[in-house]
Amino acid sequence: SWIHGPIQWGRMVTTMYPAAWAESHRMDQYDMAADGGKTYRYHRAQNEDEVVLATFGEGMPSEQPDEVSMKCSISSRMRGDGLSKGGWRVICDVTNNGDRPVSALAMLYVRPSVEVRAAVNGRFPVPLRSLRSFERVMVGGGMIEKMGALVVTEEDLLLVNEKGKKEAVMGVYHVDIWDGWRSFASFEVTLVVDNAFDGQVKVLS
Repeated sequence: SWIHGPIQWGRMVTTMYPAAWAESHRMDQYDMAADGGKTYRYHRAQNEDEVVLATFGEGMPSEQPDEVSMKCSISSRMRGDGLSKGGWRVICDVTNNGDRPVSALAMLYVRPSVEVRAAVNGRFPVPLRSLRSFERVMVGGGMIEKMGALVVTEEDLLLVNEKGKKEAVMGVYHVDIWDGWRSFASFEVTLVVDNAFDGQVKVLS
C-alpha cells in the first residue's frame, strides 16, 4: 500500500504498521509469526485497519522509473556454475528508455504455494514470502544491461520447522521479481525430495 501516493524517497528498510495496530500488539514479542504476524514475511491483515502503510522493500527510485523496463527468464535447474548447491538463475535484460543513466534494482522473492502450506498442515509457520536475492545495475541512457546474479538455490526453498531445523517440503514455490513497486516476472520451481535434491522449473510469465 502507499502513504498518500507512491513512496518516492527510495525503498523501505522496514515495515510500517497503522498506529492503532501497533498500539494493540506487543512489539517486544519476537515471535514474528505470532499474534497476527509481523514483518513482510508473516503479517496478514485481517481487515482494512490492519493493512500496513508500507512494507519492506517497497518504494520508487529517485530516477524516472517508467523509463526502465525488464525482461526476465529463468534457467533450467543446474549445479555448479558458481552455485555450491543446485538451483536456478534468473537473467534479466534491463532497458533504459530515457536519456539519463539510471540505477535499476531487482529483488527476488520466494513464495511457498498453497500446496506447500497444505503439506505443512499447521505444524509450523510458513512465511508469506522471503527475499532471497537482489541485484542493482547502472544503465546508461538508451542502453541495455544484463543482470545475472539473481539466484535461488534449493537451500533457499527450505522452511524452518517447529524444532528450529531446516526442512525440505515437496511442492511448488513461486519466484517473483520485483523492483519495489512493479512486478516484472513470476516463475514456478518445484522441489522434489528423495535421497538427493531434484527439481523442475515451469515458466509462468
